[in-house]
Amino acid sequence: MPALNFQMKFVPMIVNGSKKQTIRKERKNRIKPGDKLYLNTGMRTRACSRVLTTVCTAVDLLYFTDVRGLDVAVVNNRQLSWGETEE
Repeated sequence: MPALNFQMKFVPMIVNGSKKQTIRKERKNRIKPGDKLYLNTGMRTRACSRVLTTVCTAVDLLYFTDVRGLDVAVVNNRQLSWGETEE
């Protein structure tokens, strides 16, 4: 039952479905495809509210590395092009 916190500015995009992904730091108990996700805003405050409940469909490993002085994004052991990184 992973709970994820989002800033208020992202709530409209989450609700209308245009925000379908998020980048998170690795957790002790990893989120896996099929996990039920509770998307919230204002967690750990009195203003906490549930935005949406959904199911995780995919998890990709993302990291940034330095290749010859340039920062490069790598997803699932595949280096992204500059255009893919910007997207």
